[in-house]
Amino acid sequence: MLTVKKTTCPTLEDPNAF
Repeated sequence: MLTVKKTTCPTLEDPNAF
């Protein structure tokens, strides 16, 4: 689920995910 959210909006879950 985390991976899907990061693909849609990485800033929402983790701004550092980029």
